[in-house]
Amino acid sequence: MNAMIDLVMNLLGSGFRNLASYLAAHVLLCLLPAFLIAGAMTALIPKEIITVSIIGRRKAMTYVGLIALFSTLAGLLYGAWVDQTRPELLLLALVGILGFLALTLFCLNRRIKKSIINAGVTPVGFSNPVFREFENERKSPRPLRNICPSLHKTR
Repeated sequence: MNAMIDLVMNLLGSGFRNLASYLAAHVLLCLLPAFLIAGAMTALIPKEIITVSIIGRRKAMTYVGLIALFSTLAGLLYGAWVDQTRPELLLLALVGILGFLALTLFCLNRRIKKSIINAGVTPVGFSNPVFREFENERKSPRPLRNICPSLHKTR
């Protein structure tokens, strides 16, 4: 019985030693060079140039603004948490912030879709039913409450 336990312990020990040597080799031969290359690219190529060239100047400014906003909000919420603010208040603040963001994005999305329709351009990727409703509105004008009836419930 002791021989069987020794054999199993030997097998497990050698397996863990092989795993440790593999992880050490992987870190030295794969991850370290990848981090060095990424660090060099970060130092030599400004992030703003890449961001602006990929998504455009206006979207880049929006992107930077949203990052600044969320970083500030995350810092404020974390500071309140560290100061041992009640969890209910933190949750309420977080839900309020996310609700405000969702409402803002919803309104901006509707505004963008309306401006696209008024321009008469149908971009790729706007084949969803909501956009079709906006497209139908352009062809035959009707009140806004018919487009999104869940927002305008009759009494």
